[in-house]
Amino acid sequence: MLQKILRFIVFATIFLMPLFWLPFSVEAFDFNKVYLLATLVLVGLLLWLAKMVFYDKKFTIKWTLLDPFILAFAIVSTIGAFTGVDRWTSLFGFYGKFWPSILGLWAMVGFYFLVTNNIKKADLTALTKVFTWSSLLVVVSSYLAIFNVWAKISALLGGKLPAIMSLRTFSLAGGSLEALAMFLACVSVAIIVFISLARSTKKEIVSYFVLFGALGLLIVVDFTPAWLTMLAALILFLVFSFWKRIFKTDVNRLTLATLFAIIAVVFIFVSPVRAFLNQTFFAGGLPQEVLLNQKTSWSLASQGFGEHWLLGAGTGNFHYVFAKFKPAAFLNTQFWQLRFDRAGSYWAELLTEGGALGAFFYLAMAAMFLLISYFFIASAKSKLMGSGGDKDKDKDKGQNVGVIPFVVMVFALLVGQAFYYQTTVLAFSFWLFLALGVVAWGEALREKSFSFQEFPEAGLVFSIVFWLIAVAMAFVCFTMGKYYLADVYYRQYLVSPNTNLVKLETATRLAPDRAVYHIALSRAYLQKFTEEASKAQPDKQVAAQFISTAVQESKTAVAKSPNMVVAYETAGVVYREIQAVVTGSKDWAVKSFQDVLRLEPLNPAVITELGKLALADKNEEQARSYFQQAIDMKADFVDAHLQMAFLDDQSGKKELAQSRLENLVRVSPFSVDAHFQLGRIYYNEGEYDKAAEQFQTAIALFPNHSNSLYSLALVYEKQGDYDKALELMKRVGELNMGNQDIEDKIAALQASSHNKTAPAPTE
Repeated sequence: MLQKILRFIVFATIFLMPLFWLPFSVEAFDFNKVYLLATLVLVGLLLWLAKMVFYDKKFTIKWTLLDPFILAFAIVSTIGAFTGVDRWTSLFGFYGKFWPSILGLWAMVGFYFLVTNNIKKADLTALTKVFTWSSLLVVVSSYLAIFNVWAKISALLGGKLPAIMSLRTFSLAGGSLEALAMFLACVSVAIIVFISLARSTKKEIVSYFVLFGALGLLIVVDFTPAWLTMLAALILFLVFSFWKRIFKTDVNRLTLATLFAIIAVVFIFVSPVRAFLNQTFFAGGLPQEVLLNQKTSWSLASQGFGEHWLLGAGTGNFHYVFAKFKPAAFLNTQFWQLRFDRAGSYWAELLTEGGALGAFFYLAMAAMFLLISYFFIASAKSKLMGSGGDKDKDKDKGQNVGVIPFVVMVFALLVGQAFYYQTTVLAFSFWLFLALGVVAWGEALREKSFSFQEFPEAGLVFSIVFWLIAVAMAFVCFTMGKYYLADVYYRQYLVSPNTNLVKLETATRLAPDRAVYHIALSRAYLQKFTEEASKAQPDKQVAAQFISTAVQESKTAVAKSPNMVVAYETAGVVYREIQAVVTGSKDWAVKSFQDVLRLEPLNPAVITELGKLALADKNEEQARSYFQQAIDMKADFVDAHLQMAFLDDQSGKKELAQSRLENLVRVSPFSVDAHFQLGRIYYNEGEYDKAAEQFQTAIALFPNHSNSLYSLALVYEKQGDYDKALELMKRVGELNMGNQDIEDKIAALQASSHNKTAPAPTE
């Protein structure tokens, strides 16, 4: 009975992992997949142990030469998590990127041992069919998303479907079309090999549906790393097939592999249908994932490796390496404000996060699997050829050649890891096919057992151990449940922050070690303080309480994740905003921003903030030095230029300030603040037409920019156009309800407009 339940758990896991997602958490895909896998594996391991202790009365485990490398990799990664830069991130994943993590890694390893110890060679066909059916549902769902069918269904149902399903990028395999393409490229390779080796292709109808459905999606997404992955794996299969003469005279079975290899080559070098699809179906093209390029990924990996060469920065901590070592050239890209939490290559990420030991054992694990598989297939063929080819050995050959699809799939996934980061589905596929390949080895699996039927004492010991493990697993499940609930509450807060602050507070209590919750709570309390302070008669006690809690939460975030840039950045913002009411907070703001620069040296925004704080201390020389540093770091950084222009203007260097701003609007034509400040300079110089032009441009970029609307109204007032001035000032009043100064200005303009249009008095 327990064996049947174990098999069901394995089958259910294989079917659900590519499909599973939930809309209740902040990140819908990887977070839920990791938790599902961990839960099912914990239950499976407990049942497996119960079967051995209470039914079989013996402890049995199957193992191969591959297993020590797998355990070594998991153990080294776990040690690295505790010696790395952010333990919590390593254990449970960086927020928003929940794989890789130690929780997920041990879940994968546990699943591997569940499969190799509880699945028989005869089950392989059924398992691969389950995976194929799951892949088919991924393909169908992706078509519905890309062609907006989900969005139309949601509209028909009154928007009752989760909003994420209305996105063209909705993909069960990982949340982006690029992740989908990488998954389908590997699945396509496996299906091609399975079909090529199948005794009868008539029963492979579902496989053909998946294969050509996946091909259509690969063409639509047209992601070069996916084509490269497919091509490399198919070349391996073709070369090995010809070298070892697997098909002998029946080489027509390689037609499908050859065809797909040719298609991959074509799409690697040209995109024959992309323009047509963009013009016909996808106006402007499909959304693309922002990825670090390979050069930057490996540059960061080498620098991160230099700092933590032995055990790495810790699983999931690429964010730390990126912040600290990002190249200066990155600031000149349109994504310069992004903090990447993943590399463009899993291999680069592994070197960064796992160090020399982690990378070595992972590579050794993969190499050992491929090497054993090769010798397994080669030795079987050698025996067959030397035997004269009797039927039993022909059957043996067929069984051993059956390992090839799993080997090619693992190879494809390894190649894909060189060109793309690893999602939970890609990682699960790797560990799944690794396990299935081991099961396919058959006799290579060695079994060790220890019977305690004749030793009641041993049985008692194992019973006690079982219950201790059961309690430990129950505690792990309870803890995971708390953390999952915390994420659900956090999402509810993000959806409606004004009414769900209590949800965020609850999330922080449920997962007190997650720095992200403390950061969000600190910012929320700061916002509450700002709202209270802006009241006509603020409650000083309430305001003081908000200040105290905002400061405390920012300190807690720093304490929980002392190497997280955002934690120090939040502390700096909090201290900066309360400097007018809390003595000494300015110094703490300076220290916090300096800590940001310690972790992220190339940050012109923070350097500019330090300049503003120096300016508040009336240290203009130091402020100018900071602003110039920011400009030298990023030549088109608007805020630093604006501050320099302000200093020039204050110092009487009007022409220099004007020249700087005129150059700034040329370099940064979409900066609202740059146009507004230049308009202000023109206004003060009496050049009203030029001022109006700048204010109008600012309003065109941001229609509700109150300062530009107000200033343009003043220009019209100076030019005697009171009607236009009054119209704009009313808009300002609508945007700033209850502002007495604006109401007075509206009244004055109404009076001016009335006096201008009133008839002259008669004598």
